[in-house]
Amino acid sequence: MFDSLAAHLKHLEPLPVKVKGFGLVLAIFIGFLFITWAFDTTSLAATQRQNLHWNYFSHVVMIVVGIGAIAIGKKDFTSYGFTLEKWHSDFRVALYA
Repeated sequence: MFDSLAAHLKHLEPLPVKVKGFGLVLAIFIGFLFITWAFDTTSLAATQRQNLHWNYFSHVVMIVVGIGAIAIGKKDFTSYGFTLEKWHSDFRVALYA
């Protein structure tokens, strides 16, 4: 049975890049849901909700995943807007927005 399955799989063509990308996004999303669900079961999450009235862990995880994807992909951070070139004006905008 496994020999015929292996022979069948050898003849399959690789998936298109879009399908692989969608699968990767789906896997990251499922991993994100699992991580946030696991954190929600801890006492730290209950304390955070009690004192801050919101769970900020999921926000931090989303930021870390995004910055991690840029870093792992060895992309240029300035092309994504992560730069300190105009930090004075950006800081003022953040304060008054």
